[in-house]
Amino acid sequence: MHHAMQFNHHLVLALDDVEPSAAVTIARSLMKGIDAVKVGWPLVLSAGTVVVGKVADVVPVICDFKVADIPAVDEMIEDAVDEAEEYANSEHESKLQDFAREWLKNWEENK
Repeated sequence: MHHAMQFNHHLVLALDDVEPSAAVTIARSLMKGIDAVKVGWPLVLSAGTVVVGKVADVVPVICDFKVADIPAVDEMIEDAVDEAEEYANSEHESKLQDFAREWLKNWEENK
């Protein structure tokens, strides 16, 4: 189910530092008081891109994939990349891991 983005509450919830299993539950429990949720690299790297679709089934999603603007988020991204390296089992996860590793390399070179 896709929702048209309407800003009735003027509130977007950032789901950066949440456990992947809690993302949909949090979105569902707060959906009547928020207009959308923002997901970024920390959540997607830890849960895979499928989490975006699952959250979007509940509430509109804004994907924020910029980097290097908030040090705490940069640290979460680095941690997620490290964790992804430990748990890459499927072909999809391996591709995501390769992408994340290349992104991290480029980011570190351009700091």
